Formats: sequence, C-alpha cells, structure tokens
Amino acid sequence: MRERAVQFGARRGLAGVVTEPERISGPRRAVILSNVGMHNRIGPFRIWVEFARRLASLGFYVLRFDLSGTGDSEPRQGTLTDQALVDRDMEEASSWLSDALHIEEFVLVGLCSGVAGAHAMAARDQRVVAAVFIDGYAYRTLGFYIRRYTLRYLQPERWSRLARRALRRVREKPMPRDPSQDAAPRFYTGLTPPLSQFRADIKGMVSRGMPMLFIYTGEVQEWFNSERQLFEMLGNGFPRDGIAVEYIGTADHLFGGVLHREALLRSLCDWLVRHAPVPPETGNLDRNSKELRTGSDA
Repeated sequence: MRERAVQFGARRGLAGVVTEPERISGPRRAVILSNVGMHNRIGPFRIWVEFARRLASLGFYVLRFDLSGTGDSEPRQGTLTDQALVDRDMEEASSWLSDALHIEEFVLVGLCSGVAGAHAMAARDQRVVAAVFIDGYAYRTLGFYIRRYTLRYLQPERWSRLARRALRRVREKPMPRDPSQDAAPRFYTGLTPPLSQFRADIKGMVSRGMPMLFIYTGEVQEWFNSERQLFEMLGNGFPRDGIAVEYIGTADHLFGGVLHREALLRSLCDWLVRHAPVPPETGNLDRNSKELRTGSDA
C-alpha cells in the first residue's frame, strides 16, 4: 500500500491522507473517514490509521480527513450551520475521490461526531453503497426505560448505592440541574435529527439495498442499552433487510482498550468484506508488498 497527504475542496482548505492499495485495476471503492471530535484524522488511539491500512490490504481506497476548522483543515467563511458545514465537507471529500481517483462508490464509517456527516450523506447520495455508524443517533424508547429501571432496581447493590447517594445529598448542597441535558445525546447536541427524519432516512437507505451496521458502546447507556433498541426506534413493521446492530456494553466510547479496539477493527473489516467488498473484477492485490511509501502517520 501507499499513503500520501492531500489537500482538496473549493480552496484546497481540507486536509487528509489517502491510503491506496497496490496494483488495483478496474472499478474502485473508497471508504471515507472524518475526524472524531477534537481528534484529527489519525483518530482516537490511531484507530483510523490502522483501519485504513487494513482496508487497503483488502482492496479499498481510504480517505481520512479533517473536517473544516479541525486538525489541519481551514475553517470555512460564512454562516453555515454545523450540519451544513459537515455536509459540504463530505461532499468535497467524495468529489475529490471522484475527480482525482475516478472512484464512484463509497463506504462511510462514522464514529461519534463523524456520524452526522456520514448519516446525512448516506441518506442523500446514491453512490454510497454501505455505511457504519458507531455511537450514532439514539432515541430513548419504552423498552429502554423498562430495561434501565428493571436492571437498576432489581439489584440489591444498587439500593445500597442509592442510599449512600441520598445521604450525601442531605449533607451537600445539590448542583442546579441543566434542563438542556434532556434535549439530545451529549455527543450530538444541535445535530440530532428528529426521530421521524431518522426513520425516513433509514427507510430510504434500506429501499436502496444499502447494508448498514450500527454499533453502540456502554458509554452511551444513558441513551441506548440493547441491540433491540434500534428496531424499537424504527418502529414495528420497519423493514430490517441489511440492518445489523451490535451493542458492546463493556467498551468505552473511543475504544481506548487495546482488546476492544482490535475486536472492533476485525469486526468492521469482516463486515465490509461480507457486505461491501471491492468488486470482483478488481485486479489482484500484491499482498506480499508491505512497503509504506511515506513515513508520515499524520
């Protein structure tokens, strides 16, 4: 494989790294990865670097880049909303891949804040052939509350903790509550679409035959606590073809643990090979070549 730094966008203001497989001919498919929160295109704990290199060994091109105003990408001028800014960045990323590398099929993988751009592009762009959303949009359901309070209040040790907390509240002055905390998941304040739009978007993706993988970790258990919750969010009778969901209750939001991170990368690669492989007419990879033609991990 080889890696090279690139600049693209209307004013070449977006910065990224493209990872390319060796000796590919025929149709090409690219995975697009945007940065996660304040982490740049390397990703938390270098997860996007490792992911991109594994994908290249499977025949994928990968573009990992910094959204405008983060990492090495310049901020945009104007008064666009946060969602409009993300949408513009994703559009320019796909346009660069199309113009520079002649790629017209994309797989989107979003983690945390990266889900906003990946979800919106997957919903509107017919060139997206598969998508993965990690700790993405979540909406509390009746099942969520039943599981939450059943598990919480049927365990004796929880009653003990509640008693200790109540005692502390008597001794300490309580902090004022911020009502805005109930408005949306803390990872997506201002970007979470209404549930009706989420359902319509997913239904549109299903109708196109686009496979989707939803992964949630234990760190978002205040909003999501079971694999079945995704289908509760979508509602009874919602088509489930091509939709897969995993709940990893022991993993943290950024997969800081080595074992969880390795398991996630293996799972993602396996899922992509099964559901969105590089077209078979693509030329053979030179799998014996492990040369990295750049020393940069930026």
